[in-house]
Amino acid sequence: VRGELCRHLQCLDFEAYLVSNYRMRAFNSRWRCPLCSLELRPQDLCVDAFVQGVLAATAPDVDEVFIAPSGDWRAGEATAADPPSDGAGSEPARAPAQPAVQRCVVEDGEEEDDEGPPPIGPVAPAADA
Repeated sequence: VRGELCRHLQCLDFEAYLVSNYRMRAFNSRWRCPLCSLELRPQDLCVDAFVQGVLAATAPDVDEVFIAPSGDWRAGEATAADPPSDGAGSEPARAPAQPAVQRCVVEDGEEEDDEGPPPIGPVAPAADA
């Protein structure tokens, strides 16, 4: 997950974020994005569908995924001097996906999962009736 208003692309582990904030003793530091320090309450979190898709497509034992500016990605071990390539890594590069963000609504500790969360971002204009 990440904050709807956060300008960075990095995501947070949802469960770890909640647990760390509930255990935090300093009230003035609670509910802050650890990356950009914006106020970030649970209702302001959203699921990044691109990252969710990458996680779903990788094996559970994969610890690192490298994402190129083009949106291609590959899993594997590399150093900082080994940027994402054109698919010559341990897994074939995936076609770039259109990054999408979905809203995650959490109430009373339960995640709503009726039809899935609605997408967030540019919405096609409604046709006038």
